[in-house]
Amino acid sequence: MNRLVLLDPTQCFAGFRPSYLLRALPLFVRPGERSTRRFLEWETRGAPPAPALVRLMGRGAVEFRAAKVVTGPRPDAARAGAAVPALLLLAGHSRTHDPRRVAAQAERTLAGVRIATLAGATHHSLPYADADELGRQVLGFLHTGPPGGTA
Repeated sequence: MNRLVLLDPTQCFAGFRPSYLLRALPLFVRPGERSTRRFLEWETRGAPPAPALVRLMGRGAVEFRAAKVVTGPRPDAARAGAAVPALLLLAGHSRTHDPRRVAAQAERTLAGVRIATLAGATHHSLPYADADELGRQVLGFLHTGPPGGTA
């Protein structure tokens, strides 16, 4: 399929909120499951984080401590002009970045981007906060007509 689905992408259309980076700092100073759980509980606004996510992030923070984070340049309208049909799904309660700012920049950057917001989701709860709605949005977008048709 010639389609793109972006799930609350970070650093793509807007930077991180300073408060998010400050809260993430303990993950780098004292990586592990405890600091990961505390961070995720803050980001998900008190919702218990998925145990598998806590283990994955906690273990990853320890095992990949020396790894360099690689990011590319943000897309701009000139480079994204021939972009494939895209769906941008945003977490309405994300503490990672400002969803409204991300949506506005995505609209300026990706011609015809379809934007939807999962109102009760945060960045780290997105995969499981409302799995039925997430699946409906993604599958509905992927199963629309051929690229260039209505998306």
